Amino acid sequence: MADLVPYFALGFVGLGGLVHVSVRDSLRLLAPFYYMTPYPLLAFMSLVAGGVALARGRLMVGGALILAVVIFSVSWISNDYYHHTGTGGDGVRVLLWNVARYPFGIEPVARHLRQMKPDVVGLVEGGLTEEQKDKLLRTLPELSVHNLPGNMAFLSRGALDSYRHVNVTGRSECNVIELSLAGHSYRVILVDIDSNPLVFRGAAISAVCTLAEEGEAKECVIMGDFNTPL
Repeated sequence: MADLVPYFALGFVGLGGLVHVSVRDSLRLLAPFYYMTPYPLLAFMSLVAGGVALARGRLMVGGALILAVVIFSVSWISNDYYHHTGTGGDGVRVLLWNVARYPFGIEPVARHLRQMKPDVVGLVEGGLTEEQKDKLLRTLPELSVHNLPGNMAFLSRGALDSYRHVNVTGRSECNVIELSLAGHSYRVILVDIDSNPLVFRGAAISAVCTLAEEGEAKECVIMGDFNTPL
């Protein structure tokens, strides 16, 4: 039975790769499999199983799994958000960051924001204490800082006209922010979707799109942690 493990692994990562490049999470039945097999996990599984296969003399299977490591690693790196930065319409710089409740404190976050010089910042899992808020204001005096419901925070150079918290589905939530910036009106939707891999993201994403389209037409920015793998 142990000799079959590399073959099972090859089939598993092959199916994972096929789902990633084809249907992704568009099919409800396959969506949990897609959510539970991000590229880093597929690469790690391929590496371990490939090593086992090569050690047991299964050269073809081992070689295929090592090739899968390369493919998944390249796909992961090329899709990583650090390689896709830029400015939005009218030169507005937007930054979204899941800060994971500041495991290293607020100072590294403040330094990074200072370096990036964003106009709009959304922090998911980033609810601020008064002390943390004061540190951000001292480091970034050009930005206004707002604590939002759902353990989120929002910073901007413009005036926050209003916001409302919306529970879109289950444990998925967002804040709909009306913002004035450089003579333009924007709607910013800051989203945090339930990370449970068994929860289909389609309903929550559809609800967010509906929020973006409601009311008077204005430029809209949707940003957040959608908890979908690379």
